[in-house]
Amino acid sequence: APVTVDKQEAYPGDVLEYRLRCVNIGTGPAVDGAVSDPVPDGVEYVLGSATGDGAGVTYSVDGGESYDADIRGDVTHIRWAIEQPILPGDAIEVSFRARVLAR
Repeated sequence: APVTVDKQEAYPGDVLEYRLRCVNIGTGPAVDGAVSDPVPDGVEYVLGSATGDGAGVTYSVDGGESYDADIRGDVTHIRWAIEQPILPGDAIEVSFRARVLAR
């Protein structure tokens, strides 16, 4: 899924919103799926900001090696577990916010 961000230009302290739109391009329902996305370099995850239609959110602090619902460190990746089937042609959208760090 392509990732979009809500600002073309950002400065230290600005908060960006990252969105992923996941479309089922198959011929049957997509079940038991998951979407993960790294938190880009130069930003830090804004706690509590990950959302997704019908998705459970977990976090990685070790480069995507493991995920947990509790955050115990700097978030490196976010994973959304899709809890409901996505019908052919339908989509879900997931998002998170991140603050731009000073360089």
